Amino acid sequence: MPSTSAIGMVRLYLPRSRPSVRRLTKVNTKPPYLSGSMISKEHIENFSRPLTEILKKEIQSGNEIVETSSGWPSPNSIIIFLRKPFLEQYLKEDIEFREVNDPHWWKSEYFDKKTNHILACKYE
Repeated sequence: MPSTSAIGMVRLYLPRSRPSVRRLTKVNTKPPYLSGSMISKEHIENFSRPLTEILKKEIQSGNEIVETSSGWPSPNSIIIFLRKPFLEQYLKEDIEFREVNDPHWWKSEYFDKKTNHILACKYE
């Protein structure tokens, strides 16, 4: 049965329509640890070696990269964000752990003092 709509004195008969249902198949071309579209392969390839070691351990433990960025807090900085809080604790030379704990930023981070690169984790 058509639905009706009144506009002034004119009555319009509008047919009820169903949204078309389309089956979409998503082809996943990224490895499973790369979940977001804001991820730069270049950032990952140029990331600090000690932080890359931590990153690999986190990915092996089930964490995943959700975002990368560069140019802040210094021009040569690279930041990689993980979906979950760090799953383990790591001690490495020239790497500083910081508990940021600010929902506007992120939960915590490992900072490489030599390269100004940061491996940060979200709150999830």
